[in-house]
Amino acid sequence: PLHDEFEPRILRTPIAELGFCGMGIGAAMAGLYPIITIGTGSFAFEAWPQIVNEAPNITYMSGGQVKVPVMFHALVGIRISGAAQHSARPQAMLMQAAGLQIIAPARASDVKGLLAAAKDSERPTFWSDHPLLFEEKQPADGGKPLPLGKAAVVRKGNDVTLVGYSIDLVRCLKAATQLATEGIDVEVIDLRTLAPL
Repeated sequence: PLHDEFEPRILRTPIAELGFCGMGIGAAMAGLYPIITIGTGSFAFEAWPQIVNEAPNITYMSGGQVKVPVMFHALVGIRISGAAQHSARPQAMLMQAAGLQIIAPARASDVKGLLAAAKDSERPTFWSDHPLLFEEKQPADGGKPLPLGKAAVVRKGNDVTLVGYSIDLVRCLKAATQLATEGIDVEVIDLRTLAPL
């Protein structure tokens, strides 16, 4: 459906992550807002120089004169039949790249707002997405930009606090529900973004 509607704006590239991430960075520098789908997070390693050393540094190296508003999207983490080469979680390593934003929404209602905020920032952003979230059924309202670097309390509680993001937030909420049956009142916080943290 998306391909049919936006075919002139979609480029199907060979599986050459270093090359197509570089093309996306060039397109961003030329004034476009490309969304680069890497596929699985493990494949980000193939484009590491572009994602962590080129896109985040160009603005600094140009004294702020050149913006690089590009979005890299990848499915990260263990999933059914993913195998070792398809199950990496590169978020901690990506967090060390100065200038790279990382969003990791867990709730459908946060996706559009975080994407809008990332686009408005005109900075390179890595969208960390977990394939097991596709099984979650949630309302997808929202849409106004959410503040990057601001967590959300998604469940109030007084006894203990659980903090998570992406699929781990779903697990935190399930644990909180279970603990409630034992009389433990759990607060749950969704990080939503990893950089800024």
